[in-house]
Amino acid sequence: MTESIRGAAKRQESEGPARGVVEYDPAPDVAYPVRAIAGLALPGPLHSGHLATASAAAPPISVVDALRRQAIRRSSAAASMNLGNDHDDDSEMEEEEQKQEEEEEASWEGTAEKAGEMLVRWLGEKAGGGTNYTVAVCSGDIYIGKVSGVTKKAALMEELKTYITEKGIEVKWNILLCKSFNTSLGSNHAEMCVLAAIGEKELGKITFFKCTSKSCVYCAETLRHYRVTNSSPVGEAATQVGWAHPFKPIAFGSQMGGDKAAQVAELRAYHADTGAKLTIGKTIGTAPSGRCEKWLSSTS
Repeated sequence: MTESIRGAAKRQESEGPARGVVEYDPAPDVAYPVRAIAGLALPGPLHSGHLATASAAAPPISVVDALRRQAIRRSSAAASMNLGNDHDDDSEMEEEEQKQEEEEEASWEGTAEKAGEMLVRWLGEKAGGGTNYTVAVCSGDIYIGKVSGVTKKAALMEELKTYITEKGIEVKWNILLCKSFNTSLGSNHAEMCVLAAIGEKELGKITFFKCTSKSCVYCAETLRHYRVTNSSPVGEAATQVGWAHPFKPIAFGSQMGGDKAAQVAELRAYHADTGAKLTIGKTIGTAPSGRCEKWLSSTS
């Protein structure tokens, strides 16, 4: 067997490489370009040695082996490219997910009613029991009112604006501030400011109505009459010195004298028949006029 191999080696030395066989110079750090031998694309050395003579250090490589090695190199290169593409795809996916998260954070995903509930809670925590705020939702718009009306320059409004925009509530819903509706009286309650701003004909469209504090008996009776569901804290507020109707030029309160229960009964009778004569309550000269300003807009 050994003699046969040696004989083959001697014949190859004298005859040169057999057809279809390529010998490689063993230079370890040389990249091999493609060369054509016997009609096939084969790699060859870049340095001046080109095809080297057969030796024990550089055994001949068959065409099949050369093609196999070439295929392995191409597969490795393709795999490297795919890894690069996969990395790019992952980066793009991460960027898309981050963008989506930012959009979700910036845009309110809940209902207007849920947003209203959050605003009532926030206002209640910030204002405490000293000032009553009312939040209502009507036709998808969010109304905010407080005693004697509220404007964008009022206390807490700048801080509330930051809270609203951080939640992205204004992206989907208009936020309106309800002003006083009867400037001749100082007793423009928060609930009545909201009703006046929305308008008597639109009250049936209210889907949320809640205060940070209990409603007084006059507000409660008026909300009952106009069939507005009041989700304010249960109980009766303290006796009110004055109270003005949101749509009619009448007023009630302890300053009018008489029993509180009798006043409420008279107000209820008036609601049933606006032509009824008031004996405790008083007619005031200035007609109420609801006013509000669009503070934050979903279209801006």
